[in-house]
Amino acid sequence: MSGISYPSECTFLVSVIIPIYNVENYIESSLKSALNQTYSDVEYILVDDCGTDSSMSIVESIINRPEYSNKQVKIIKHSYNRGLSAARNTGLKHAVGEYVFFMDSDDEISDNCIEKHIISINDANADFSIANIQLVGVKSVHIKDLNEDIVDSLPLQSFLQRRWSVSAWNKLYRREFIQNNNLLFDDGLIHEDIIWSYRAAKKAKKIALVHDRTYKYKINKSSITRKPNTNKKIDSLLFVLNQIIADRSNNSLVLEYNKFISYWVFNTSLLLLNFDGDVRAQRQYYKKLQKLAKQCGFNIYSFSLLLPYNLYMLIMKPLYNIYKRIM
Repeated sequence: MSGISYPSECTFLVSVIIPIYNVENYIESSLKSALNQTYSDVEYILVDDCGTDSSMSIVESIINRPEYSNKQVKIIKHSYNRGLSAARNTGLKHAVGEYVFFMDSDDEISDNCIEKHIISINDANADFSIANIQLVGVKSVHIKDLNEDIVDSLPLQSFLQRRWSVSAWNKLYRREFIQNNNLLFDDGLIHEDIIWSYRAAKKAKKIALVHDRTYKYKINKSSITRKPNTNKKIDSLLFVLNQIIADRSNNSLVLEYNKFISYWVFNTSLLLLNFDGDVRAQRQYYKKLQKLAKQCGFNIYSFSLLLPYNLYMLIMKPLYNIYKRIM
């Protein structure tokens, strides 16, 4: 490996942004994993998004411990609960590091996470770096190990091919790259990571790869299988899909766009199987998804949406329930 070889010689300040909202059962292990990094030139930006539990009291007790007295910690408090996107944007507004790393406050990172990223991004002179993920709690078809050759592909192409996670976390970004491309999260949007990562991939010239699994992504199986999907969740995904579709026609990667969009159209249709709205709204959403699927042509992800609404529900619901039990 050329370029940076010894982390102790690095002097790049990294801004780690952690939004905090109602995570009292997870915040201690999460924050301690962030503070106990082998790379020391880090500022921690903790955004208090006005939760109703004891999360911030736990945060205060941790950062006041003697072993963390030398850490650069900023706590930024919102005046009211504004959501994850706004909290991340607040973090970006207050970040002064040359690099930015997003972390969710119910997850953990390895002790050498920032060190591994800083070496990789500088060695490759990349716009951002991507690492592997350790999934805790359930299996997921969305999480898979990275292939070495993604660094040789156009970032947008490898993104559309779903060769790396759409999540904003577990990536180290040059702050200058974020600023120059006006990359901000859409306020009030659910699944904001999809459109954020799409825009980042579209603007990036080069990405770097960290082979290690530096991020522990925790999923509570009972919560994801029992919690119904809301109108806001479906509307957010439709917004994201339409934003990406609008870019498709003027790009040479039309086939990649179509397959990517079809994949997320199909996954959005699965959310309708556990929808908390009425049947009329469910039917309307299904029609919108069918229209999007048709725009992308026939492929492995769009075939089920060729079915009429009633038949789709009849066939897919029991199959989906079986899938949830075995995952």
